Amino acid sequence: MVWTLIMRVKSKGCPSCIATVLLHLYRIPGVKGARVRGSSVLVLIEDESTAKRILSSDAIRDYYVVEEWSIVEGNLLKETLEFKLKG
Repeated sequence: MVWTLIMRVKSKGCPSCIATVLLHLYRIPGVKGARVRGSSVLVLIEDESTAKRILSSDAIRDYYVVEEWSIVEGNLLKETLEFKLKG
């Protein structure tokens, strides 16, 4: 089973700079994919406990404000592009 965490975020330093959140997300274990869509970030996660790790992550909390979030069962990235860091 996969889940999609949907977060509406704002950058603390640059209001329009939320795409950089992807760099922080891919460092969190359990994140399988992510995409920025407008002011929302869709994060493909392996289980609901990964959402807790993301929302409590120092890197996310230090640079971004998560205004609201929800978890949806299934892969909402399936029909969209997925970005993955190689390394």
